[in-house]
Amino acid sequence: MTTPVTQSSSAPAIGPSPQHGPSALGTTLPEVSLPASSAGQSAGIDAPRSSERQWCAQTSIVRQARYVRDLRQAGAELMRRWGLSQLADDVALVIGELGANAVEHGHGASVDLAVSYDMRQVHIEVDDRTPGNRPRLLSPDSHRENGRGMFIVAALATCWGTSDDGTCTWCTLEVPSGR
Repeated sequence: MTTPVTQSSSAPAIGPSPQHGPSALGTTLPEVSLPASSAGQSAGIDAPRSSERQWCAQTSIVRQARYVRDLRQAGAELMRRWGLSQLADDVALVIGELGANAVEHGHGASVDLAVSYDMRQVHIEVDDRTPGNRPRLLSPDSHRENGRGMFIVAALATCWGTSDDGTCTWCTLEVPSGR
């Protein structure tokens, strides 16, 4: 489950938290299935309380690079199911970068993904269960093969940050007006 995150003033509160479990936001709707390679894990889509109009989905993968693709595909599929096809590519790219960082630098057995949507923005959390593992925003260097992930996230997101303990990296993408 996701760890509560340090929020900036523009970042939404996101559930579910470890204290409330996957149904904290309401009734469970049909699931988005991940490809079979992710060990049978699936992202459950929870219905919002009517006053919040928020959607939330979460899933976990084994901490192996080959499963990051499953997280990207799940994120893109959620955007299509939620009527946000115009964000599918950006969400998949951000999830891929955060997921790759979690797999490469994390030490836990799994990587958790939580995605929520509140009609104005999409909020993404990737938790690698490794305290103190904070990503750094590096300047792109044409001589390096890596180190561009958080630069890409920062370019696409309106804001990003980490949980107080460093286990979770989050970002927020604005939903285009006219949605």
